[in-house]
Amino acid sequence: MPERLPDINLLPQYERQTSYLFPIFIIFISITLIAYIFIGVSYVKTKSSVKKVDKIYAQLNEEVETLQLEVNQINDRDESLGQAVLFAENHVIPTSTFIVHLNDILPDKSFLREYTYENQIAEVIAHFEVLDSVASYTTALTVSEYIRDTKVDEIEAFMLTNEESTEDEVLFDTIPRYQTEFTLTINKHTLQEETDGDE
Repeated sequence: MPERLPDINLLPQYERQTSYLFPIFIIFISITLIAYIFIGVSYVKTKSSVKKVDKIYAQLNEEVETLQLEVNQINDRDESLGQAVLFAENHVIPTSTFIVHLNDILPDKSFLREYTYENQIAEVIAHFEVLDSVASYTTALTVSEYIRDTKVDEIEAFMLTNEESTEDEVLFDTIPRYQTEFTLTINKHTLQEETDGDE
């Protein structure tokens, strides 16, 4: 019986050695994944915060524009009021000066009865003793530098009597009068200059 051949292993003997690289690789991969997750979550949160901030910024811009519009309106209103006040101050008609002038040019035994003024138009009612005084006063009004136009609206005769007289008494003290209504267009520039000069 032939002898048994010895076992001969021609392959090199391999001994499995413990490797430290694999755990390090796993740890690196884990850290990388965690970093990506953290960056992703931070990005989402930051993007959400940016959207909120943009929304708040847009709202604040709208409020600023609204407030600016209100401020402009207030400034325009104040400017308009200031211009109106300035216009009024520069175009005030000193009616007291004008009334004094009307009274000064009245003829003797004549007097002003009523005076109204509106929008550079004066309406005057005067009493005169004779018609010549009416004509004289009309002429004085016409040539007055304070008046641009003179119009005689009505002349009415009436009798001025003593109220203490009775019907049976003879009215020796009856005085004839003429009531005349005038419409006068005032020359505001001349009157304004006159008043400014007096100041």
